[in-house]
Amino acid sequence: MKSSLIQLIIVFVFASITTTISAQNTDVDKVKTLWSNLLDAYNTGNHDKIFSYYADNASMVTQDGSLIEGRKELIESWKGMMIMLDQKPAFSYANLTVSFVSSDVAKLNWDNTTDIKIEGQQIGGKLKESAVLNKINDNWVIVSDTLRPFMGMSSN
Repeated sequence: MKSSLIQLIIVFVFASITTTISAQNTDVDKVKTLWSNLLDAYNTGNHDKIFSYYADNASMVTQDGSLIEGRKELIESWKGMMIMLDQKPAFSYANLTVSFVSSDVAKLNWDNTTDIKIEGQQIGGKLKESAVLNKINDNWVIVSDTLRPFMGMSSN
């Protein structure tokens, strides 16, 4: 009897672990798909789609160090920037990593390359970026997005 109880507990523990791992793998896939769709939206200039991935209270630290808070403010800032550009910007990302703080909070890090020109001057370039996503009603949304210019350090 005691052996059967121990076996039952072991089966329950393994089933719980497998379910948790499976749910987390599904969430990793959902987050990676969101990020791919977001990049496509940025590259096609689909503003409505871009900001559908952001929470109402989302914030962003831009590459110049400005803090923008709220989806409406993010949209207005984006529209203002788009007016100044010489051409449609292009974005690419690589080395996306996803880690979970909890079952409904994910942290992302990635390398980004931007091609943004204003009056012939390249203001884009290589960036290190990070974001925090929150899972709400089984959907992931961006609550914080931070862009940092990549600055190589001197070997001296």
